[in-house]
Amino acid sequence: MNLKILITLLFTSSLSFASSFPEITAKNLSLDMKNNNGVGYVNFLKYRLNNIVLTHTALQAQVKKYPDRLIVSDTETQIEFNYSLDFLNNFSAIDIHDVNLVSKDVLFNLDLDRADVSVGTSNYELEKMYLNCQGKEGQKNAFDSCTESSLFQISKLSFGEGTKFSQFFTGLSQEALPKWNPFKVKFIHDLNLDIKKSKLVGSVKIKSIIDIPFALEGVVAYNEKNEEFKIELLKAKALNFIDVKNRIFKELTKLNIKELKVEPPYIFIKLR
Repeated sequence: MNLKILITLLFTSSLSFASSFPEITAKNLSLDMKNNNGVGYVNFLKYRLNNIVLTHTALQAQVKKYPDRLIVSDTETQIEFNYSLDFLNNFSAIDIHDVNLVSKDVLFNLDLDRADVSVGTSNYELEKMYLNCQGKEGQKNAFDSCTESSLFQISKLSFGEGTKFSQFFTGLSQEALPKWNPFKVKFIHDLNLDIKKSKLVGSVKIKSIIDIPFALEGVVAYNEKNEEFKIELLKAKALNFIDVKNRIFKELTKLNIKELKVEPPYIFIKLR
């Protein structure tokens, strides 16, 4: 059960929508998968299944994904999970390094050192990602914690110029510098999204011919019935004075992602 829970926590589209986050502590987790086969390693792992608390140290396991199930096995045991992790079909390779994770009740904290991901022929490199959701007792759903208090940071995210990320951020950079900016964006850095009591404040620097700073403000809500986040985008500025809010809606629509719906001034992100 261990690696399956950890994998699904890393990719929130497959999370179980319970009233609280599952109880897990993991230190120095790594996962390397290619073409649905891989190896997972964790230095320390503690998790709760019903009323049983299980602890592992220096655990290494083989991971095999099938269309309708996931099999995790080590030298002594093999466990089969009858879950359809369809989102993993998008990745031809996943290489995650040094993840530390704490999850319990209305707290979810994840610190990742590096990840290399391939989607078809496109490669993405992520450096230093941090995510913290801290709710308060009595909230109806674990994801309400993320609207109460959240911090999401990425030090650097690199991607090929033919990827959807490149298309999106290139569009924003050309809105900021429309007359002399033919460059395709290949990475962003210093991404920061901070939510306090549903109010979102965000910033990022897009690397084009120069560093282009962007800042935004909005309001975030989680709809438990529809299993989706709703973001009302209130402000979006480039270089502190150029309004790019409409360009953001336009570029998001062009991405054509089924989990993403744009109805200005709202952006809907469906979790499953």
